[in-house]
Order: sequence, then structure tokens, then C-alpha cells
Amino acid sequence: MREHGEALEVDLLRMGIDLPRDLGTERLSFRRLELLLRHLPADSVTARRLHGPPPAWGAVEHLLASVIDVLQVQGWATRGAVLGAGGVRQNEDRPKPIRRPDDPKPERRVVGVRDLAKMMSKGKRRRRSTPPNPGRNDG
Repeated sequence: MREHGEALEVDLLRMGIDLPRDLGTERLSFRRLELLLRHLPADSVTARRLHGPPPAWGAVEHLLASVIDVLQVQGWATRGAVLGAGGVRQNEDRPKPIRRPDDPKPERRVVGVRDLAKMMSKGKRRRRSTPPNPGRNDG
């Protein structure tokens, strides 16, 4: 009570109970206080102080994300069937699943200046692989 008294007081105030005024009266017996403490909701201030924050997503959010993932893949597969074998490119257009809060964060590739220069020079070489036609006048 000493450690989490303020949190408990806030939770009881939300229920319309003033702990210092009501404790020990008909309005808030010690038995009733014990019942209220045992059955505080998971999102109460006291529960968060004791057990940490609730999970970012509950079962409903996870189920909704799964439904959306299935519907997106179904739409992708249907477009592939309607458009034929060449209509949908394998793996490129496949929808990515909705990212869940507990998924590990994707690793970011750090590119240094030298790597960037190499990538840019490779792109320039590819463009220069077809020499301009000196006899052709485009302008």
C-alpha cells in the first residue's frame, strides 16, 4: 500500500471512491477494498505499476492483422489467376504481412561512402555499355 498507494488512490477515484474519506465506512469496508484490489482491470494505474504496461496488441488486434494478411494474399493470388502466368511477378508483388509490435525490427543495411561510389560507378558503366551513334542526329 505504501509503495503503490498513489496509483491505487487514482484507480479508486476513477470508481468514485475517495480512499482517505471512505475507507472503514459503509461505503468502503476493508472487505470491499480487498475485492476491488483483487479485481482491478489490467489497464489500471496500479496494475501497470505492478506488472508493467499491457501488451501493445491483444488477441483481437492480432486476429484482425491475420485476416488482413490473408485477404491481401488472396487478392494477390486472384489477380495472378485472372491475369495469367505473366500477370503477377512471383515474390515482387506479393503483399507483405502487417508488421506486429512484437516482430523483430528489420535490419538496416548501412552503406558506406565507398560502397555507394562503387554502386554508382557500376550504374554508370551499364549506361555507357551502348556507345552513342555518332552518325545519328537526334536533335
